[in-house]
Amino acid sequence: MKIIAIILLVNLGFTLGNKKQKSEQVAQEIRDIVNKYKRFSTGNAELYQWVEKLYSKINTRLEIKEEYLSKFKEYDRRRQSLENQITARINTINRLNLLNKGGKRCVKYYQFQKSALEGAYKLTNSKKEYIITKNSSQCPIKFIKENYDDYF
Repeated sequence: MKIIAIILLVNLGFTLGNKKQKSEQVAQEIRDIVNKYKRFSTGNAELYQWVEKLYSKINTRLEIKEEYLSKFKEYDRRRQSLENQITARINTINRLNLLNKGGKRCVKYYQFQKSALEGAYKLTNSKKEYIITKNSSQCPIKFIKENYDDYF
């Protein structure tokens, strides 16, 4: 009976030690994220709020730290995905403008889109989604294609 009690106490101590170690690891991961993102969050209120919220959880229970860390990572993956979409659309617009696709009217149309997209980097994820959707269309101006097939 004494042996069982000793084994249970050892296991309990081991479990508590692991939990404390895990809590410290998660707290350090949060500190690293806060240090990395605090300079990037300038001008982006939503990212700044997430960084502050995450920082406030450093000294809480392990479960709370893990919950907020998970939520932040989910938010950040979405943010990065949206920013990659913005960058891709801006690159597409730059190529279209270099090729002068659609003439002067389309160049101006795409410049307005580019301007809106460039301003979206600092906005909330939901506003980024809206701006990406609104500024992903092709120039609506229709052009008459010459029929070169008549010459063959």
